Amino acid sequence: MLQIINVKKSFGGVHALRSVDMELIPGKLTSVIGPNGAGKSSLMNVISGFTKPTAGDVLLDARTLLGLPPHEMCGLGIARTFQNLQMFSHMPAWEVAASGCFRLQSASRISDLLGLPSSRAEMRRSEERAHELLDFVAFEQAWRERRAGDLPYGLQRKLEISRALATSPKWLLLDEPAAGLNTAETAALGKLLKKISSTGVSLVLIEHDLDLVLEISDEVYVMDAGSVIARGGPAQIREDPKVIAAYIGADSDE
Repeated sequence: MLQIINVKKSFGGVHALRSVDMELIPGKLTSVIGPNGAGKSSLMNVISGFTKPTAGDVLLDARTLLGLPPHEMCGLGIARTFQNLQMFSHMPAWEVAASGCFRLQSASRISDLLGLPSSRAEMRRSEERAHELLDFVAFEQAWRERRAGDLPYGLQRKLEISRALATSPKWLLLDEPAAGLNTAETAALGKLLKKISSTGVSLVLIEHDLDLVLEISDEVYVMDAGSVIARGGPAQIREDPKVIAAYIGADSDE
């Protein structure tokens, strides 16, 4: 279980997170939604170790995650994607996907430098794994040799997800993956996330798109102004007056 316990985060006088408590169940697709400024991305950064909370703790199977470097988080089976895409834009797409396979590799850096058979075998396995994952996310073959930075935005999103999956995560954290996608791409993303969930990967989705979340989630947390205001299944969340007020209020402010 992934637990967020009384997490608070302040930036100067701004309280981004106010005593947030969550229990995220393994094997489920759990979403955290809320209007802009709700604290969703701040929470994601705390969970994934990119930001230290002002107070509180994050536990995975009763072990704290606070202070762990990224490679240790990866070793525990935690991967994440970012709202703002982060990838090696100069590399061919398949190599970007393969770059996520480092957790599975055992050949040493010296073997890499010398081009020893063990290293070459690892590289072949990484390439094979990358193409398997690109097939899994429905990334078209014709684009795989193209530079990642030259890809259409929707394909870049798929590529980032495939790279995260290459680490063989137990938990996949996704920070607003639907941001910037059109209607058809968002629908395809929803199907992909359900497909990933069906393989046993635990998904935590930080998202602004209420319709997408209610379509695909097992459980939903709703945040507003740094606090959790509701928790439940999609049907329950859809009818919750606090959720409706948070979203209608946000729309009227824009």
